[in-house]
Amino acid sequence: MPKQCKEPVNPYAAIDNIGTKMFKKLSIKQNSNHKETSILISQNSLSNKVSHEFNLEDICLHCKKKFTKNKDSDLFCCNGCANVYQFLISNDLSKYYEIMNKVGEKPSTAEDFSDSHFSIFKNDKLNSIFKFRSNLWGFFIPEVKCAACIWLIEKSIQNISNVSDINVNILDKIVTFSLKDNEGSSLENVARSLIQIGYNPLPLPFLSSKEFRTSYEKERIKDIGISGFAFGNVMIFAASSYFGKYFGINPEINYVFIILSMIISVPATIYAGRSFFINSYNALINKKIHIDTTISFALIVSLIISIYEAYKNSGNVYFDSITGLVFLLLVGRYFHEKSIHKAKELGETIKNILPIEAFSINKGDKINVPIGKTFLADGYIIEGETEVNEASLTGEEYPVLKKKSDYVLAGSQNLLNPVTIIAEKTGSETWVSSLENLILIAKSKKSKIETQIEKILPYFTILIVLISLISFIIWSFISIQKALDIFVSILIISCPCALALATPLLMSSALKKLWEKGVIVKNQNSIETIPLVDSILFDKTGTLTCGNLSVLSYDIINKDSEINNIDEILSCFSSLSSFSLHLVSKAISKKFNNFSYKFNFKEIKEHAGKGIEGYLINSNIHVKIGNSDFIGIDNEESELNYSVYAKYDNIYFKFILTDKIQLGADNLISFLKEKNIETYLLSGDKQASVRSIANKLGINLNYVFSSLLPKNKLEFLEKLQTNGKKVMAVGDGVNDAAMLAKAHVSIASHGGTDIALHSADIFLRKSDLNLIKSTFYYCQYVKKTLKILIFVSLIYNIIAILFACLGYVDPLFAAIFMPISSLTVYLIVYFRQGKRVWE
Repeated sequence: MPKQCKEPVNPYAAIDNIGTKMFKKLSIKQNSNHKETSILISQNSLSNKVSHEFNLEDICLHCKKKFTKNKDSDLFCCNGCANVYQFLISNDLSKYYEIMNKVGEKPSTAEDFSDSHFSIFKNDKLNSIFKFRSNLWGFFIPEVKCAACIWLIEKSIQNISNVSDINVNILDKIVTFSLKDNEGSSLENVARSLIQIGYNPLPLPFLSSKEFRTSYEKERIKDIGISGFAFGNVMIFAASSYFGKYFGINPEINYVFIILSMIISVPATIYAGRSFFINSYNALINKKIHIDTTISFALIVSLIISIYEAYKNSGNVYFDSITGLVFLLLVGRYFHEKSIHKAKELGETIKNILPIEAFSINKGDKINVPIGKTFLADGYIIEGETEVNEASLTGEEYPVLKKKSDYVLAGSQNLLNPVTIIAEKTGSETWVSSLENLILIAKSKKSKIETQIEKILPYFTILIVLISLISFIIWSFISIQKALDIFVSILIISCPCALALATPLLMSSALKKLWEKGVIVKNQNSIETIPLVDSILFDKTGTLTCGNLSVLSYDIINKDSEINNIDEILSCFSSLSSFSLHLVSKAISKKFNNFSYKFNFKEIKEHAGKGIEGYLINSNIHVKIGNSDFIGIDNEESELNYSVYAKYDNIYFKFILTDKIQLGADNLISFLKEKNIETYLLSGDKQASVRSIANKLGINLNYVFSSLLPKNKLEFLEKLQTNGKKVMAVGDGVNDAAMLAKAHVSIASHGGTDIALHSADIFLRKSDLNLIKSTFYYCQYVKKTLKILIFVSLIYNIIAILFACLGYVDPLFAAIFMPISSLTVYLIVYFRQGKRVWE
């Protein structure tokens, strides 16, 4: 019976009844046969192997938490920590503790873990939830906190066989790696290694950034509440002191107010502002400068001076300014991060499109899809006819009619009638999963200009510190109190945040806007490169034409006698075509698909730019489909129609296929002419059909080339690049993959193959070439906006620092204005959305 579509279930309920707790409590299983020997490690041997110092009385040697000693061990709080520690020492990974001490973090407490829980990593149906694409795999690891975590994770799995290309993203808490062979076993080994060192490998499809962000926001709000409480109360005491200077106040009462302000502000500042101090400390430990360095410096200096002045009872304290600074900075940063997350919410809905049961489906499974349910796999309809909603996948606003043999996408919704499909691509191989992976790649990579600005920021911070010190020295000859005010004000009001924020915020906004309009950007650098393009190379079929080829007719060329099994032969051609992703093969496979015939092939070979061939296993009959040269017969060329040939033993067929000009192709070519961008048409098809398309679109025939193999397209592109041209390539198929990968910027048209999708920098979600024209305009708009943002950020810092140096700004006023600079950047990005570009 075909599998039924069900409501989404608990993601982990289907995984051998492991349940959610399995993923939250992954750790080490203690070998019961070695309960004592695994943890009986002498204190001397441990001291010799670890370079850090520790208290052996009641602090766990691994997680540094206090515990009550027991007869089993007086070094570890639990068996899990003992096993993790022993694993690190025995594998020469004790440097982890040195790095951990430097960054000031504590390892997570390890827990006992049942070996049966590893079954998910052995299950071929379920382990695909850890897969990005091809041989790229990944885990979400919530315990990743610092440089020590990155070092330990990389070291622990780099020596596992078949594992390579390890990358740890500390921001998204994701570790990715490549597996070569024996994927199930290798995946299990990686998971075991991570669990042995106390990290919990969770599956990526169920990572909800909103859930984790909610927890993070609660912490932020708590910090804001604490700092706000401190600021409000300290301001009451400070106001009393200020008014007392004019109306009189008992000195003892005033001193009490100062002491109360100190008691409230010092712990509140240290706790609520800990993120500033931690970021600065971690950066300094790694010999880097963070944008929080100047803030931390200003807070520390202000606290020390205020505590000293409170001790002297001089009255010159900054407790109100300090608590106000922390409160306003946290509020400003909270809304700043909210805006960043809003701009980065690319494909958030995509993560939730496929339920967990989609990952238990295999290729070839028949699936009944009731009305209103989501398709769980990419595949062909074998029974029924319906309309589907593809809005979240392709951007298509209206329902799309799907008939028998039509292709449907996982994640689309069945709207009209129950249908049955046969699964072609499942789990992480589906088109919707590819979209999610592209979005993740786009978000994780930084643009060149963002990287350049990040390199400049440390020098900017050093410059700010020098300016503040010089100003302090100059003003100290007039008034020490005024000099201190100016020193702190400069450190606070100067804002590297605005410079650091400008590019990532703009790029995130641009990615989101392009996504909404139907353009997926995988490489952020392409946004910067597109305005520089002066040459563009187009493939023909599936790019400038719709690529929705259909078979008009067929003819038997050498029909000397009557053939009784024509339907079987045509079905044989359809079966062989199903092994190819070429548009011609898809058309033949769709036209003559007959499920009543079953064919098994051997020695299947696809020749790029030529065709596909194979041998029937039972009869050893040679079957070929391709162009006339590949089949070995003469060809009479037509214009827009395509002639494709096939051979079954000694019987030859000729198929006539037709195609249409792609939507927006004429507008795009006209736009490129206006911009003086050289437009080339490179195709593997015959000259007549290629020139016909070129004439219809107005492409200069001197720039039209036919009968090209993939290597010829690549050589042509490299020649242009050698001549100093900035080249864009636009294609859709396997034949274009090398050209797309080599170009300065590349676009895969809608409906392209997976290889083209992963080779290109940009992917079109809709079959509309007007999107490329709009993308050109929008990227130019983004480039102009970026210049405005950098200009505004620089002008703000110049004016703000100048006024602070002249003594017109006090610390509290500086604290108010610092977040305003970041807000200005956000408002510029928000109001410059480029709406006219898309109209």
